Amino acid sequence: YSLLYVFLFLYISLVIYFGFTAFYISDSYKRIGFVRKPFFAAGLGTISICFMVILLIKNVINDLSTWYYYLLLIFITSAFTFIYYFRFVIDYPSLLQPRWKAFMPFDIVKVAASITLAFLAASLYFTVTELPSVIIYKNVPLIPSIILLTPIIMAVIYLLKSTGLIRKKTGLRYWTYLRIGLFIHLIATFYVLSLITILWNNATTYIKLLFGGFWISVLAFYSFYARDIHSVIRDLEIKPSINTADVARYALTLYSTFFLIFFGISLTYKKDVLGIIGLESSPLILISLLIFLIAYITYLSISHKGFEEILKKNIWTELSYVASAAIFIIVYFIYRSLKGINDYPLSNLFFVAYLLVLGIEVLSIISLGRESRYQKTEKREDIQGLLNYHTKACIRTDFLQDTWDKIIDRYDTLNDDLARVRLDTSARSLDLSGISDEGLKLSAAAGMLLEMYKNEDIKKFSLVNKSKEGIAKDIESVLGQKILLLKDDLLQEFDSEKYFPILFESTVNKMIECTRTFVSLEEQKKIFKKLARIGDLYKRISFKGSKIKIPEDERFSRADFVKYFKMYLYVLEDIFPFEYHLLYEPVKAEIIRDLLNYNFSAEDLIDIVSTGFKTIDQATDGGLPKNTSTLLLTNETKIKHKILYSFFIQGVKDNDVVIFVTSKKPSDEVYDNVLKEVDSTKNCIVIDLYHDLHTTTPIPSIIEKDGKVIIPANLTLFKHSIVRVIKKYPKEIHKRVVIDAYHDLLKLYSLDEIYETLAKHIEGFRKWNCTTIITLETGTLQEDALEGLKKRFDNVLLLTGKGKRCFMTVEKLYSGAPEKKTHLIA
Repeated sequence: YSLLYVFLFLYISLVIYFGFTAFYISDSYKRIGFVRKPFFAAGLGTISICFMVILLIKNVINDLSTWYYYLLLIFITSAFTFIYYFRFVIDYPSLLQPRWKAFMPFDIVKVAASITLAFLAASLYFTVTELPSVIIYKNVPLIPSIILLTPIIMAVIYLLKSTGLIRKKTGLRYWTYLRIGLFIHLIATFYVLSLITILWNNATTYIKLLFGGFWISVLAFYSFYARDIHSVIRDLEIKPSINTADVARYALTLYSTFFLIFFGISLTYKKDVLGIIGLESSPLILISLLIFLIAYITYLSISHKGFEEILKKNIWTELSYVASAAIFIIVYFIYRSLKGINDYPLSNLFFVAYLLVLGIEVLSIISLGRESRYQKTEKREDIQGLLNYHTKACIRTDFLQDTWDKIIDRYDTLNDDLARVRLDTSARSLDLSGISDEGLKLSAAAGMLLEMYKNEDIKKFSLVNKSKEGIAKDIESVLGQKILLLKDDLLQEFDSEKYFPILFESTVNKMIECTRTFVSLEEQKKIFKKLARIGDLYKRISFKGSKIKIPEDERFSRADFVKYFKMYLYVLEDIFPFEYHLLYEPVKAEIIRDLLNYNFSAEDLIDIVSTGFKTIDQATDGGLPKNTSTLLLTNETKIKHKILYSFFIQGVKDNDVVIFVTSKKPSDEVYDNVLKEVDSTKNCIVIDLYHDLHTTTPIPSIIEKDGKVIIPANLTLFKHSIVRVIKKYPKEIHKRVVIDAYHDLLKLYSLDEIYETLAKHIEGFRKWNCTTIITLETGTLQEDALEGLKKRFDNVLLLTGKGKRCFMTVEKLYSGAPEKKTHLIA
């Protein structure tokens, strides 16, 4: 019973360690208030388990021999329940706190299983020796048998470790089936070796020769099998990792299994356990032998074709087949010749076990065949099919997983859908249908394929032999014009310049059709004749019927696409007979419908300037049209200044010249607010009327210092200061102008004078490449005067409300008809 006490000591140690770990993690979670109670409850629960064990032992201590195996069954079952829950307790919290992984430094389930088998083997030994009804064999050569068993066990250890490693790396069910078959084969072999050991002393010389032949055949089979598996590992570029701890654990497990079988045989002596005594002498065994030999020699010799296609070799060599067949034949002759073997009825299951191994082998081949049929079934007409064609050809799922992780790391910030895509390791496939962004979906698939074939090692474990250049051509043939949807880092891998002319041709033809109501085909032909004089591309474009045609060999870049499209748009503007928004509306519709998928924005094609204020940019389809004037009607609120500062700061970020004219805020405060967002205010000028209007210190003349121009509230100086600052920079440089001063100037000057100044400013701003925002407080002008003022501006924005309930309406927009919609912007 000392074994039981040792086992209980380990069991209680496990329970206490589990409780300690749960309490420790619960205490750590206390600081962040996250799932603390479940761990605390689990820790308390272990205390009750300890009391249960004590009470259980106390009640059965007087009749322990009767309850021994019942107790062992209870404790083994509950121990493994604890262990699996313990793995959960450690693995999941370790995702948040990796250092908790130290609580489980090894695979506790496998170690516990090995120790449990050893305890059961030792317990069975003492049970057998103490039962008077069981015959104890004297002079049994157990030690020589253990020595002879050692080389077989070493070969099996290598097989188990290697097939487990290949299964992990490849994700094929095939290797799981092979391992199951190996376990069954090994148990059957251990049974025969146990019988040989028991019956050795009573055997004849002929029988002993058969015994020796069996041992040699078994050793040869496992050795040849190990050699074949080693060649598979080598061909798959897998580095075997067998350490001393693994060898010790496997050895303990295998020796314990052998002893369990060896001592268990004694319990079956002369007992009709299954009622099948005499099976070996019946015609059924001869038929089974014939079926097995035919199947093994013919079927198995050609069965691994799917695997051979990948490895360019058979999984097992002829030596393995011969050794396995020899084992079966020798065992049959042993059973036919050895008297007394009928006293052990379970010995007949050896043949059943071998037939079961054959069935598992067939099942493994079927699974491999299903996983290798991708050549015939996988469609490669789209990028999804092409991707899965190549992933299924790759046998190393660990390589596929590592490659996919790189793609997620590269693009996961663009869309949450990508991070939810998981590699199906059993089918070695990826389902990208859940990614809503078409460009991201194509980029993920193309990036995965290019990343796979960038690694030269893939040739060693993939059926498809492709270079990176070859897979790029396949991707291009599948995607066609959709190549342009790929992200910039991938686009450089392809000849994208041959697709931009195709996209340009289709886009311009749609524009011709959209504007046909206002611009006739004859006028369109005149446009292209005019463009042919100023652009090289247009010299090669032909206009036939109602469409243009670009030569098939034409090549140009994304930048050229933008340049040529803007050239067409500028000439079209001059001919267009009505308001500009009627022209830009179909342009925006085309961008939103099609070109947006190719990463073209309205800002790219019709020169839109971002305001830096998200709501305004959304409401105006990207921002304010470049080189236009905008009237911002508003009250004096924080949100007004936030909008103006955002426009100022975005200009700094875009390397524009920024001119801020204000009578509402001192220039120092303007700079302070801007410097909170940017590091430098180079090319930024603030014209300050605030000091003269709102301080007691008069400004006798213009003061210029560090980008600040402080001027008196004089209309003439006001006009000249703005003009002088703007003309300091060439026309080619884009300028942003903010004027937040007209409301105060209207208090000093008449409306006619302000109108005249405003008209000259707006006209001059257009000539000098300025995008302007001019503010005016609502209620300053009468309704008829305000309507007249609005007509002078290209864009009109109305800001209403206060505080967190501030709304904006786009009343007029130069580049298209605005949506009649009010936007909450605070």
